[in-house]
Amino acid sequence: MNLRNDSNEVDCEYRKLITDVETRWNSTMFLLKSVHQMKPALQSIQEETYEEIDKTDPKLKQMIPSQETFDIIEQILPLLEKCATLSELLSGDLKPTMHLVITVLFVVLRL
Repeated sequence: MNLRNDSNEVDCEYRKLITDVETRWNSTMFLLKSVHQMKPALQSIQEETYEEIDKTDPKLKQMIPSQETFDIIEQILPLLEKCATLSELLSGDLKPTMHLVITVLFVVLRL
């Protein structure tokens, strides 16, 4: 049992799962996006028998999101992606972005 191997078995392109970082904007969105992209491989691991999983990591099955959690991730990702786009628009070391704040505020209020 290995995420890379399981991704090949279910015809899912392997991607490294991103770690959430408290001090980084949008890291939760990147985490959820990576989990969503690896959904087939993660579900494949979840369907394996407890005996196979217990040999490597008994807590692994509990860490894989349920179908209900995957549904929530699918619903929230578009909103988080819009927020990421807006935060990137306002982030700038070499360019002024203050004039964009009002525009972004109106976009956020419509979300």
